[in-house]
Amino acid sequence: MEGLNNINSTDNLTGDELNQYLENTLLSGSEDRMKEKAYIQYIKHIEYMREYRVKNRNKINNYMADLYNNNPEYKKKLSQRFADSYYPKKYGMTKEEYLKLKEQKQKVILDNYLQKEKNENKKSRLLSYEQFVNKHDQKIINCN
Repeated sequence: MEGLNNINSTDNLTGDELNQYLENTLLSGSEDRMKEKAYIQYIKHIEYMREYRVKNRNKINNYMADLYNNNPEYKKKLSQRFADSYYPKKYGMTKEEYLKLKEQKQKVILDNYLQKEKNENKKSRLLSYEQFVNKHDQKIINCN
């Protein structure tokens, strides 16, 4: 596919000029020629679709918005696709792995906090809420 190696230098050519350039640079082997023609068709299709999307942007956007708003199955499928790809992209793990890791971190943080509170309460005369309720439970109930 030596003829297609210089495709990057032909970015400024129009569709007909590009077609002529590619036709002139094709190799003579029939199998290679078929592959190159298929590749040419692929490039033409990509260019056509790119131009079509630019020209018909509002039409496409309106169609997709209507499809999303009026078709609950499509909306659910699209939402699920984005949800499924969120955790692997952001954290490099599945949602279940992330939630398990988050739960473990929260347990460690809570344990550290409770241990710190326990140590501080031993040093201080100030009672924690739980200590206060345990100590004055009967008095509080009798007052009401």
